[in-house]
Amino acid sequence: MAFGSKKSRCTAPFGKIAPSGLVDLHNHVLFGVDDGARSVAQSVAMLDGMAQLGYAEIAVSPHFDAASGEPGIGKQIVLIDAIEIARDGASLPRIHPGAEIMFDERFLDPAHAALWPPIGGKGSAYLVELGMQPGAVPARLEEQVFRLTARGLTLVLAHPERIADLQRDFFRLEKIRRAGMLLQLDIMALVGRYGSKAQAMAVKVLGEGGYDLIASDIHKPEDLPLLRRALLCLCDDFGDSFEKLASMAPRLLLEGRSDELD
Repeated sequence: MAFGSKKSRCTAPFGKIAPSGLVDLHNHVLFGVDDGARSVAQSVAMLDGMAQLGYAEIAVSPHFDAASGEPGIGKQIVLIDAIEIARDGASLPRIHPGAEIMFDERFLDPAHAALWPPIGGKGSAYLVELGMQPGAVPARLEEQVFRLTARGLTLVLAHPERIADLQRDFFRLEKIRRAGMLLQLDIMALVGRYGSKAQAMAVKVLGEGGYDLIASDIHKPEDLPLLRRALLCLCDDFGDSFEKLASMAPRLLLEGRSDELD
């Protein structure tokens, strides 16, 4: 039987497993800013569906354009307010600003540091991404991560299981983690959303305790059934780490308490 295909023993919402609610730090529910939600109605539908799964808080993470500095926190708050106004009785998680930021020479330039929206809109934790194509991971990445961590930044790497260079070199991933970068799993990788290579790596890293947190990376309302299936899969096959990965660790990051992560 394929991983994640058996009948689940768990049920959603996940209040019994994570009593304080799930927390999501990587999603594209903010409408009209990237390849995620296209309208406020889609944003509300996605967030309402996430609330029904047990999500209590989220930090939005639109793709950040370093050239324009958008969407900055100010623009995000305007859009978040519009979502709240349009909720029309729908239940929504508490929404915070954030961003998914490309880890490149701009991010490494201290002169641009004030531009980057941190996770939750405050503090010094940042969700970053690397290029997924072969050859995109910088040769000196570990050194760069170490230096930024020494400056007091907390870096969370989005979806390492989807990065071609890391799929080919599992031990490189461990070096990056030892340098101080936290690893975030795109939970839908567990059920094949991004192909067999990403799925196999996700299962391997999870099995070895390599992930620090999970996230939805949801882009549209149609992702909700697969997100539910992936959460059930995590609950069934990695239930001992479910609360830590889906609730406790992301909440600590959201609250600026990354020093309490074990």
